[in-house]
Amino acid sequence: MAANIERKQGDTYPVVATIQDADGNAFDLTGATAITLGIDADSANTSPDDATYTSTGTIVSATDGTVSFPVASPLADAAVANYYAEIQFTQGGYVRSTKTFRYNLVGQIVTS
Repeated sequence: MAANIERKQGDTYPVVATIQDADGNAFDLTGATAITLGIDADSANTSPDDATYTSTGTIVSATDGTVSFPVASPLADAAVANYYAEIQFTQGGYVRSTKTFRYNLVGQIVTS
């Protein structure tokens, strides 16, 4: 992940992200499993095991490093705030985590 994510509170469309290597290239996710987005208000607790909110993802394109995470309650209804996040997955017998990034949840002007 190279970029932060900003969403409106209450939005339920999926989060689609591209995992990148240290050089900013797409990370090949071939064979990756247990893909999880972990989100927490505390930067020290971004492991999916400790995260306040989690979403289990699916691979959209392994060679392009693209993953998708469904968003539903309670994540869609979380308090407006700037959260810390990371994506964690297992590949080749190793657990890998992205750099920590920001998941910014902002208020809606129009509510349905």
